[in-house]
Amino acid sequence: MVAGLALAHDGRRLAVVEQDGATRVYDLTTGGAQLLASPGLSEVYHRAIGISPDGARVVWGEARGIGVVEVPGGAPRRIEGGAGEVRELVVAADGQTAFSIDTSGVVVRWDLRAGTAAELARRPGADSLRLAPDGRSLAFGASDDTIIVRGTAVDAPAPRVLVGHAGSINDLAFAPDGLTLASASTDSTARLWDLATGASLRTRPPRVRLRAGVHTRRPPAGHPSPGAAPGRSSSTASPRSGRAARLPRERH
Repeated sequence: MVAGLALAHDGRRLAVVEQDGATRVYDLTTGGAQLLASPGLSEVYHRAIGISPDGARVVWGEARGIGVVEVPGGAPRRIEGGAGEVRELVVAADGQTAFSIDTSGVVVRWDLRAGTAAELARRPGADSLRLAPDGRSLAFGASDDTIIVRGTAVDAPAPRVLVGHAGSINDLAFAPDGLTLASASTDSTARLWDLATGASLRTRPPRVRLRAGVHTRRPPAGHPSPGAAPGRSSSTASPRSGRAARLPRERH
């Protein structure tokens, strides 16, 4: 079963990690695939995976570290760092840097070319890691229902703490200009934040189901919600036939 996906910006390569730890990258132009990590051999726990915008580098989370490979044909390598199992991972636009949060709440900056790791923050319960479009800021939710926004440099100034939600943070999304942040919380509200001042600009009431950047109104009683059933799936449904579309097999 597919547990995590990452698509390159040019749409030509797709990185996939499965529940059993098998990690592959698919060439969507040729249908070929490369096996990066065999089932059961990689310590992949939370199935975090990322790919550089040009599709030339795939990164996945492991216990107290990450796996990295250059594609096509590169040999997987491991970078040690962090204190727990990597649960969220994002690759910067330059393809040379990645950021992660692990189960110990440690936020790590990874230099993928040098193979080094630097701790940026330590917040128990940290979740919902997001990178600003310009790559200069990170945002993530903390266990005290606040949102932490800080620079991506190791020596960045003290982070800004956004206070307003009364529940844990479900999702975050930066605006394209990086000046506004949207958040969704288990308190059933969504907020827009001015990152220059830390002020909450707008609050969406709890009459809608929320994720950052998306809202779905609740259907009337007795009517099912449109779209796919909740949960992740290892296949894609065809809109015409309803059959599952299978991914191609890797080349040997």
